[in-house]
Amino acid sequence: MKKTGLLLLCLVLFFSISVLAQDPIDPNTQKEGRNGIYADFEDDTIDDLGEITWEAFDCDNAATIEVVNNPDATGVNTSAKVGKFTTTSCTNEGAFVQQEYVAMNMIRNYFKVDVYAPAADCKVVFRLEKFDNAEIKAESTAMTTVANQWETLVFDFTGAESGVFGKIIIMPDFEGTNEEVWYFDNIWQYRDPILYKDGLLANFEDINPWWHFWDCDDGSAEFYVVENPLPDDVNSSEMCAWMYTSVCPWEGFANDEKYMPFEWVDKIVFKLKVLAPDAGLSVLFKLENFEDKNINKTVEMYTESGSSWEELSFDFTNVDGMEQGMFGRIAIFPDFNTDFEDDWFMDDIRIEGHTTAVDKEINPVSYNLRVQNYPNPFNPQTTISYTLPKATNVKLVVYDIQGKEVAVLVNENKSAGSYNVLFDGADFASGVYFYKLATDYRTVTNKMLLVK
Repeated sequence: MKKTGLLLLCLVLFFSISVLAQDPIDPNTQKEGRNGIYADFEDDTIDDLGEITWEAFDCDNAATIEVVNNPDATGVNTSAKVGKFTTTSCTNEGAFVQQEYVAMNMIRNYFKVDVYAPAADCKVVFRLEKFDNAEIKAESTAMTTVANQWETLVFDFTGAESGVFGKIIIMPDFEGTNEEVWYFDNIWQYRDPILYKDGLLANFEDINPWWHFWDCDDGSAEFYVVENPLPDDVNSSEMCAWMYTSVCPWEGFANDEKYMPFEWVDKIVFKLKVLAPDAGLSVLFKLENFEDKNINKTVEMYTESGSSWEELSFDFTNVDGMEQGMFGRIAIFPDFNTDFEDDWFMDDIRIEGHTTAVDKEINPVSYNLRVQNYPNPFNPQTTISYTLPKATNVKLVVYDIQGKEVAVLVNENKSAGSYNVLFDGADFASGVYFYKLATDYRTVTNKMLLVK
């Protein structure tokens, strides 16, 4: 099997100017070491994922954007390089980045930008545009509070539609002031810490934080949420996580959303249900500080069965340096220090011995939208299953790797409940396809692989 990166390439339209987008930047990989940074102006790339190109726009093409030395490397921004924007007398002017971005799980989603403004009480607009339709936008505003001093502005996109956005647009001079200088830096995606109930951190059904996975370099590993292949007394859940491991010794998956800091009373035990390919295989469970992943603690366990679900316990009680509230991120290595390719299934990640102060569900039920296809990869048919928590208009569309619509499977009103839709790829070429389930309250886009 082969992991295929998200390589949607398309034309996006902005003020009647056609711009060919570069390779997409996926925060799932970008989070590795950068905590959601989209642009920081320190160099031409973000984690070697492609050149970041900014352009200015206004009514008469006089505005400029350039990368310069930080004019005041103190306070909230001590970066060496920043973006400099020089205004004109035009209103509705700013700068945009020529990249495709993935902005998922927008339910509790914010963007933050460091801004050095010429005056207080200036309106700054942050806009996202869809990759396939520039008229579909998500927009948020914030006001500066100080002049000639760095501050971090927060742009609230809570509840906005998830998906692939073709541009990030910053308008630091929305009202129009002539020949004033603005600086901005560190554009990054932020979420409120997610809560957990009764110690349950993820069950890959209604509780499924935003995960990313990785392997060393060959790209053969894969990670999906799939149907439980072998329900039994240990794990009768309908859905679970599946990871196809590669020959890399270091590979796994981690949550990209910050949990409320883990707290406990007298013991610190994390549990994970595993359906392993064999007995005697190592699974490494790591706790990380979300802001600095170099602050971490690990416990290693070994599987006892390769034919049924089992629950592994990772006891951190006597591990040195386990301080309350230090850790809010977990990473799991289901194939630690081995070099074979095989299927692992995992489910129900929880903490035992926790305090009871945190008692809310991770995902508000009104936004809970489950959609998954199985089998994946498939040849030539796969079933796309989705569950609606309430009545809504539903549109289920399949796109090819270039973002071209190839099939509309559903386009009608549906009542609350579970549905299955068959997609037949007999007439399509092998490769990566995306299916998008759009409802009145949320949109989910997933990847599937047709292999003939």
